[in-house]
Formats: sequence, structure tokens, C-alpha cells
Amino acid sequence: MEGPDLGSSKYACKSVSSLGNYSTIYTGLIIDTVLDSSILKGKLTELVGLWPILGGDLIKDTKPWSFTCGSTVDYASRAIEQPLATHLPIYHELHSKEPSIIESPELSAVDEKFIFNVSPSPVNSFRLRVTLLQDATLLCFGISHHICDGNDCWEVVKAFCDLLSNRPIPSFALPPDTGGVRMSDLVKVKNECSEAESNLHYQTHAQHYDNGIFNLVVTVWRVLLTILAVKFGFLAELAAKFIYIPGAWVDELRVKSQAELKDRSPEIQLTRNDVIAAWYLKSVYSPQPVTMSPDPVDYFGIINLRRFIEPPKSGTHYIRCSIGAFRCFFSVQQLKKESVAEIARNIRLATLQYTSPESVRQGLRFSEDHASKSLTLALRGTISLGVAVVSHWTTFDYAGLDFSGASLNGKKGSVIFVNPMIVNNWHLTIAPVAIVTKNGSGGYWMRATNTTTGWERQPSILDQKTYQLVNECDTPDCEAVNNDLKGSPPAPLPIKEGWITGLLLCVLGVALALLAHAILTFKLAATAASGGYGWDSSPAVIYEGTCHQANKIATNLHILVNIIVLTLTATSSYCNQVLAAPSRARTDVAHAQRVWVSIASSSFTKIWYAPMWRKTLWLLILGTSLPVQIMYVSYCGHMDKPDMVHNRSLLQNLSDPLQKK
Repeated sequence: MEGPDLGSSKYACKSVSSLGNYSTIYTGLIIDTVLDSSILKGKLTELVGLWPILGGDLIKDTKPWSFTCGSTVDYASRAIEQPLATHLPIYHELHSKEPSIIESPELSAVDEKFIFNVSPSPVNSFRLRVTLLQDATLLCFGISHHICDGNDCWEVVKAFCDLLSNRPIPSFALPPDTGGVRMSDLVKVKNECSEAESNLHYQTHAQHYDNGIFNLVVTVWRVLLTILAVKFGFLAELAAKFIYIPGAWVDELRVKSQAELKDRSPEIQLTRNDVIAAWYLKSVYSPQPVTMSPDPVDYFGIINLRRFIEPPKSGTHYIRCSIGAFRCFFSVQQLKKESVAEIARNIRLATLQYTSPESVRQGLRFSEDHASKSLTLALRGTISLGVAVVSHWTTFDYAGLDFSGASLNGKKGSVIFVNPMIVNNWHLTIAPVAIVTKNGSGGYWMRATNTTTGWERQPSILDQKTYQLVNECDTPDCEAVNNDLKGSPPAPLPIKEGWITGLLLCVLGVALALLAHAILTFKLAATAASGGYGWDSSPAVIYEGTCHQANKIATNLHILVNIIVLTLTATSSYCNQVLAAPSRARTDVAHAQRVWVSIASSSFTKIWYAPMWRKTLWLLILGTSLPVQIMYVSYCGHMDKPDMVHNRSLLQNLSDPLQKK
């Protein structure tokens, strides 16, 4: 293939999923010495010249998206007169024997320490941000996820580090599928499969996605509903934190899990990544309320497809998003009850299934066949806790990089912390996602999201049987056992099941009322139209017959209207009660002001101690409920004798008594 054109030529990879289009991969590194900004910028310019895809733009008006090659160097630096301990305090227990949450500011604040001067929707494909502190340097490499995955982000950082040390780097090459080569044809397959088996693998990958604009709109709608549900407290909010996981603990957990599977699945050999992912799923879903137990959970693990594809020509390298995903079907109940070993076994079996050469090839063929289509994930459950993702960056040795070539004081520039970030344009966090990296001393850093309850009840390093018993206890007696086993009282489960069930019943009631209203309206309108009454007629005859039957219809209509208005009144009242219900913190505020707050009763007083968004929604429901109820209460109907009904002029006078004859 010819070299890249640095002009306006567009290149498109024909088998890259569109799911990563609106995301950027950032790798934040903390270097334990001060680096020279001019050297960093000079080497970045050299890297862009050698790998021109980094200096190009992302073109979003093509299907699939495409990119250009260029010479743009997106570099920005800033100097802050603070030590690292003040600017970005990140601490963890180095000698801890179990996973521990790393003490740091909120992750959004941590990310802002690395990412700055970046537009909300950047056009260029690559950027480097440098923050110079008094005793350290923060580097942040960002590449569009559409053209790059975690592996190639590592290759870019490694190449940059090699240039700092004046070491040669591979020559740049365009991805094979930009020149008409199908990536599926480059998969190394030793034994060809039958057509039926190949079709089965193809359909397995196809079932992960929905295709079409309608499904895309439905997915966007579900995301919006999830955001609103989290905002209004109907779903648990997810928070991101760093976790330090000792390598010795992972090894111990793997040995215990392997021993547990010895009799049932002796052929399964678990990896470290398997047990880390299983432990993470356990920590997220074990604390979830019992009412969520039947809910499905789709776990997606990320696969690097490079090892299954023929490598490029010796001495060259191409940058391309070459990841796939395998899927495990769980339920909340399964993740609550099963041990880490059983969950890890299911993950290992799915990994083996999806990493067979034929499965990889058929997965790429599906991507090639749908490169220009609008694909969305076909999820069984909710978007919030119905899907979980873990990406393992454990093969990327960031801690082994040496930035001494740009050191100002001649000290060795070592990486002491890695902050992996996958940032979407909307900065949404609506599902449990974890990225695992190595820390250079045999342990792991995990950037993960979890619910507040999940963080409070993070699984500790106890025997797995004890850990399972702790999470399966739901009675007061079991809570006493928990205290004995864990040495500290467990965090209480969120008491949301009751009012959430009531809220869902309210939604159902309003939906049924709306359906009844629509059916009644269309039915009566059709009856009136068939009788010759147009839209300009105020009254209309909807039934003509015996007085007994007319009375019966009128009574039923009044009953139906009263049922509808009572349903709307009850649902509005219940929702306003939920919105006005004071929390413990709000009650304390009121008591501090020596103000009475009504608990479990209707009151106009307590709403003023609710947050602003609750007040707004409460007033909105109140303001819309009154007119609707007045409209229904004003319903009336007439029953007249046949001779009066047939006299159209008299009937019209009912609506306009002053109309002259």
C-alpha cells in the first residue's frame, strides 16, 4: 500500500464499530520528576511527523467515519507552583493485604488535573497536555477512540518515550482495511470450520446489536430516562473511584477459586483478569436490593484482536481500533449468590468461546457488513445496572517507561500513577465500568464505578464462604452474624423498594387512564361523526335508543370518568408525597431551625426543606393536576326525548342559547 497522503485524502476503516465514535481515550501519567516542556513539544512534533495519523482530523460526515493524515501538533502546557501532594493528593496503603479505595479527590476533579484546553468536540485526532508541578509532571495523551484502542494508545506513548531516549520507532503504515483489504481475511485460522459453525459464530455476534434508526432512537430515549431516573433518585447514582488491588491478594483469590472449581470444572484455568473482573461484579451487585434479583445483567469483556490478525510488515506499525467484546449473561440474583469462582468460570468460558479464531473472523465480518449502519447494543435489562464492562490494560507496562530524556534535573523520570480515561462527549456515567492497569510492583490500579452502597460494602479479604454468607443475609439475625464476621456493622441497604414500587404503580395507573381516555375519545368521536355531527358541533348524539339503556350508558360513563379522575388524583398525591418526604439530613436542618416537619403525612411545610429540583417537580405536578381534575369534574351529558334530538335547531341552541332562530 502506498504511503499516506498528507493532503485532504480521507481514509476509513471498514470494520470498526461505531459504538466508540463519540469517545476519546486518555492516558494520564504522573511522572515523579519535572520535565522540560520544550523537549516534550519537540519530540511530539517529531512523532506526528513520523506517524501522520496523529496530526490528522476525524471526519464525521462519512459513513463509516473517516480520518485524514496531517501535521497538526495539538500541544498545551501549564506550570503550577504546587507540589504533587498538594495539587493531586493520591494515597493508598502500599502494604495493604486487600483491595483498598485510594484516597483522592472526586474523579471528575482528578481528570481536570490532566485534561485542560480541550474543546467539547475536538476535530483533531490526537493531543498532549502537560502540567508542570514543583516536583512532578502530569502528562495526558488523548486519541479518538474511533481510530485507536487501549493497545494503540500504549504504543503511541511508548513510541513517544522511545523518541525521548533517541531510540528508533517503527515506520507508520495505514490500516489494511483502508485500502480494500478485509480484516477478517487476515485472521490466522489453522483449521477451517464448517459453514454451519461459521454462521453460528456470525449470529452470536449479531445478537449483541440492534440495527436501524428506530433502535437508535429507542436507545437514546432509554439513556435519557436513565439519566432522569438517576437525577430524581429513582435509580442509584454511580460514583467513580480508584482502587488499589495487591497482586498477592489476586493470586490468593485465584488459587482459592481454582480449588473451588477443582471437582466441578477441573479443565478451567482461571486467569488473574478473570478473578479481578468477577470480584468487581460481585462488589457492584451484591449490595443491590432483593427486588432487583431477577433483573438481567449483560457483562461485556474487552478483547484485543491484534493477536489473532496477521501482523504488519516487519518494522512498521498501524494505528487502528482493533477491539472486540465477549458477552456473559448474568442476573443480579446470580451475581449476588454465586461465588467469585463461579462468576470467574463463566467469564473464562465466554472468553474461550469468543477468542476462537473462527469467532474472531466472524465478528470482524459482521463489523464489515455493518460498517455504515447505526448499531446499538441489544441489552436485555436497563442501561444503568443492566450492563457492566471491564477493560484490562494489564499488558501495558506504563510503570516501566522512562521519561529521563526530558528530565530537567537529570533524575530518572518514572511513572508512579496511571489514570486511564474513556471520556464521551456528554461525560455520562450510567453503567458500571472498570479499567484495570498494573502499578509496576505486582499490584493493580482499578478505575471503577459503583453505587454508593457498593462502595460502602466493598467486599473485604475474607474467606470466600464467609464473604458469600455476609452478602446473602437479609434478616436481623444474619446482620448480627455480619457484625461478628466483619468486625464492623454493615452499611444499611437503601430503603427504596417500597416507594419505587408505588411509583411504578402510579405510572401504570396514569398509563391506563390515558389509554382509557384515548379509547373513549376516539370511540365517542367516531359515533358522533357517523351521526352527521362535525367538529364544529358542541353537543352530539352518541346513543339513541330506550331510556333504560341511555340511563345505563350515562351511569357507566360517569363511573368511568370518576375512576379516571380518582386515579389521576391518587397518583399525583402519591408522587407529591414522595417528592416532599424529608430525608434525615433535611429533617436535621429543620430541627436546627426549631421548625416542625411532618413525617409520613401530607403537609405543605415540608416541601420547602426539599432540594430545588424536588420543589420544582412538586409544583409542576400540582399545577398540572388541578386543571386536569377540574376538566374531568366538569364532564356533563344530556338525555333528551327523541323528538328533541331530531330537532337540530333546538339541539344547537343548547350550545348557544342566544342564537337567533
